[in-house]
Amino acid sequence: MPYNVRALDREGELSSKKESALIQSKNLPHIRSLVTACTGLLVTAALLLNPAGASASPAATHVAARPAAVTQPMSPADECSTAELPPGACLFPGKISWTNFSYVQSANAEIRLTLYAGQWLVVKPRSTGDIVIWNAPQVGSNGRRASFQSDGNLAVYNSANQALWASNTSAGGEANVLDIQNDHNVVIYQYTALGYRVRFATNTNGR
Repeated sequence: MPYNVRALDREGELSSKKESALIQSKNLPHIRSLVTACTGLLVTAALLLNPAGASASPAATHVAARPAAVTQPMSPADECSTAELPPGACLFPGKISWTNFSYVQSANAEIRLTLYAGQWLVVKPRSTGDIVIWNAPQVGSNGRRASFQSDGNLAVYNSANQALWASNTSAGGEANVLDIQNDHNVVIYQYTALGYRVRFATNTNGR
């Protein structure tokens, strides 16, 4: 019996299409998984190359994060009562020292002089992180205690009791007063016959 060549070709074509469709249907889940995986890799690569979309962390030189229940105030300073000194919190030689994570703040509580994680800083306290407006770079993160000494010098020491930084105001002795001012400046004044004279300042007023 002679074969109809055109009919056989048509049957072969249909059979080939069915087999191709069957293969595609079997491989479809694998193809979808592969596409999903590739998409995830492309997104990850894009984020690594251009992280601008991620929320930026504040610069470490400007902000010091405050650990919960660690930073503690020192004994309250006396509010400067004399009209000759700018308003603030007054400290007197030989009366106070700082340990790590302690501070003394201004009378209006807007700034703090603090030994923070070994750093000697003046900061503006914020719930999200204290804003640093002054630091003593010589201290680095090696400070372990600080003291407004009886000789009128303000100094920071490391764990070996070596001085890392000092205000160099010992000439004033007990005539000195440390004023953590409401205007954000931290100043050591020496009382003289001509009144109070500035011996040291962070020059951070208005910051």
